Amino acid sequence: MGMALHAGATMVTMPQFEVKTFLEMIQKYRITTAYLVPPIVRTLATHPLVDRYDLSSLRHVQFGAAPLPEAIARACSERHHCTVRQAYGLTETSSVTHLTPRDCPRMNTVGVALPNTEFRVVDVATRRDVDPGDLGEVWLRGPQVMKGYQNNPKPPAR
Repeated sequence: MGMALHAGATMVTMPQFEVKTFLEMIQKYRITTAYLVPPIVRTLATHPLVDRYDLSSLRHVQFGAAPLPEAIARACSERHHCTVRQAYGLTETSSVTHLTPRDCPRMNTVGVALPNTEFRVVDVATRRDVDPGDLGEVWLRGPQVMKGYQNNPKPPAR
């Protein structure tokens, strides 16, 4: 949201999600870019109430916070003729670390690291980088990574 405010964009927010109100807002305010969580992307892709509204202004859907099956992202994209892109981040990174560029929307990736962000995928036991396609833990370094937890010098236990 900070990037949108910085760019001078109009933002429309909802205190809680309700399908009918959500669809009315897209139609009324001609929303072009929506930052959503996967269950709401699923709503855009599959809910029958969607067909009662003019959502033709919607050009970009950005989602994060949880996984979304590629089939659902593709169904949303095809139904609304818009790009559907994923982002990756953590609470500890004060938003995102990776973002799929608008000019290269791929639904099965979290995209590229943001500027000044470094990452590795590491085998936790050996602390060595894993080969592409192998499982590991994501290690991040960048300006958006918080320095620690207030009044708690140690991170919470896993």
